[in-house]
Amino acid sequence: MSRQPLYGKLLGSILATVGLSCHLSAQNLITNGDFEIGPFQTNGTVANWIVSGNAHIAVRQEGSTGPTHSASFNVDGDSEGNVLSQSFSTMAGQTYVFEFDGGVWGQPSGATPQIHFQVFGAGSEVDGTVPLPIADPTDPSGIEFHHYFRTFTADSSTTTVRFTDVGLGNGSADVVLDSVSVIVAPSPTPVPTPTTLPLTNGDFETWPFNNPGTVAGWTVSGSGHIETISQGATSPIHSAGFSTGSDSLNNILSQTFLTTNGQIYTLDFDAGVFGQRSGAPLQLQAQILGSSPFFSQAVTPPDAGTYHPFLVSFMHYHFTFTANSSTATVQFTDLVGNNPFADLMLDSVSILPQPPSFIQWQMANFTPQQVADANVSGWNKDPDQDGVPNGLEYFFHTSPTAGSPSSDQNLLPRISINTTGNSSYLTLTYHRLLGWTGNAAVVAVSDNLVTWDITQSQIEQVGSPTRSGDGYTEIVTVRVKTPINQGPIVRKFLRLSLAP
Repeated sequence: MSRQPLYGKLLGSILATVGLSCHLSAQNLITNGDFEIGPFQTNGTVANWIVSGNAHIAVRQEGSTGPTHSASFNVDGDSEGNVLSQSFSTMAGQTYVFEFDGGVWGQPSGATPQIHFQVFGAGSEVDGTVPLPIADPTDPSGIEFHHYFRTFTADSSTTTVRFTDVGLGNGSADVVLDSVSVIVAPSPTPVPTPTTLPLTNGDFETWPFNNPGTVAGWTVSGSGHIETISQGATSPIHSAGFSTGSDSLNNILSQTFLTTNGQIYTLDFDAGVFGQRSGAPLQLQAQILGSSPFFSQAVTPPDAGTYHPFLVSFMHYHFTFTANSSTATVQFTDLVGNNPFADLMLDSVSILPQPPSFIQWQMANFTPQQVADANVSGWNKDPDQDGVPNGLEYFFHTSPTAGSPSSDQNLLPRISINTTGNSSYLTLTYHRLLGWTGNAAVVAVSDNLVTWDITQSQIEQVGSPTRSGDGYTEIVTVRVKTPINQGPIVRKFLRLSLAP
């Protein structure tokens, strides 16, 4: 089974994931990178590679990611410093992708085995050491492999890759290497046009459905095995299924959106598992590219072991991040393979600006001395005497100290008469902070400016709130239920209030 490597935003960084090897469609500059050329079982000899150091390396069937053989380090004893290397032609200045799979056969008695990997030409281009996963299998097919990759820019016409095993006390365990490749890095994928929040198709209810590799409003990349499918959902019946139709990992779903630099945002999503897994628990990595600090969180969704969509168990995840540019990208990647009968499901993805707390708003709009003085910065105070108390200035995202400048005029409530069909309604439109979770605003109704009805029984909301476009507020419209042109209507007055 083949899958494509993870490129794009993660180029230049190293990633370890559990799963199958990567058989690349681009030309592999490494000869016998899958170790399927004999001789086999010959210690110190690997076709097309140079074996050096302590030289305890052989091509064996001790677990593999493609197809049946791999290179085993530390065979027939306890040693380290076994070296496997190969040189190949490169073009100076060209960027390449270097990948390999690593694992451990057997049970080590000492420290966790590690592999030291290097890429060098005229100078060092890649140099790293990673610990390898240990599954303690009795059968080579049960070995757990992690996939690693780095990018590098060649600095000469000849480049060398070199692997060295690290760690003694492992006489009953071998470091296993497979699926080594170096290819020319593909051209960067064009950056998608950012969308204005809310995210497009965050509930995955937009057609097309059951179309592998295509999710409306999103970019599918990596291995590409993602589709909108009805295998369990939280809103209403469809969700994004990862690794559908095959056993794969590094399937990537992303969307780019407009942000306000320095604004705190919330990321919410639901995730679960459809089917019955045969390997390790499935994991989903959520990332925000364009946040400060870089946001990356791996979660392990609940696993109900069911093929019935309505029985799939979802967990809700909630995170915050701070934007550090005018755009950001939300990216989801499934991290675990070896699960041909289970799909990871993602639904109800939402990103919203997080409204500041009232204390944070006070600190941003008043001096420390004014913050400490409740007669100036308190909820019900009106220091600029514009008729709007601080609590509502906070709610409307207007200035509490500048009076009513022209920049704030559109943020203040407006009364109008709107006609729908043959009915005309007295309507109030106002702004509120995006993501507002505090007390709901109360629109009171009066006939005489003395007695006010605060029960909201005379008021109804018109449609859903809409984004204002300023990055901080949304627009809410309510109206008096009784049309003003149907029968005698006494005078009506509207007043908006907000409790702290």
